[in-house]
Amino acid sequence: MISITVLKEATLFKGLNTKQLQLFARHFREEEFDAGEVIYSQGSQAENLFILLEGEVALGIKAKGEIDITAYSVGEKGEAFGLSSLIKPYQNNVTAFCNKKTTVLSIHGEAFRKLMKQDRKAGMEIMERVTEIYYKRLNSVRAMITNLFKLFKVQTGKSKLLETYYEP
Repeated sequence: MISITVLKEATLFKGLNTKQLQLFARHFREEEFDAGEVIYSQGSQAENLFILLEGEVALGIKAKGEIDITAYSVGEKGEAFGLSSLIKPYQNNVTAFCNKKTTVLSIHGEAFRKLMKQDRKAGMEIMERVTEIYYKRLNSVRAMITNLFKLFKVQTGKSKLLETYYEP
C-alpha cells in the first residue's frame, strides 16, 4: 500500500481526510519509466491515472502534418496526468512522453472511478480538482496559441492566418 502521506501531497487529493486517502492508497502502485519512454499515446484507450513522484512528463499533441506540440509539462511532485481515464470517452487526448527518468503512482481508471462512487463526497472533491487542472491547462494552451499568433503576425505582417494560407 502506498503511504497516505504521499497522496496528501498530490494536487488531486487536496481536501480529503485520512480515511478517504486510505481508501485510494491501497489501489495505487509505483512505476518507473526511462527518459524517452512513452507512457501512453494520443488516441489510445485511457486506462490509468498517474501522480508524478519524480521526473518530468511532456503532454504532447500530434497535429495534422505530423507536427508535435508540447501542450503542457508535468514536473511538480504530486501533479496528476492521465485524467482522461476519469472522463468519458476514456480516450487519451495527448501523448505522455518522459523527458527524464520518471517515477509515478498509477491506478487503473475504472477502479478509481468505482472508489469515487463508493465515497461520493471524496469523488466530488477529486472531480473538482480534475476540473481545476483542466482549466489551468486550457489557459496554458490558450496563452501558447495567442503567443503563436502574435509571432505569426510579426513575421508575416498579416493579421489573419487565412489571408496567408488560403488559396481560392
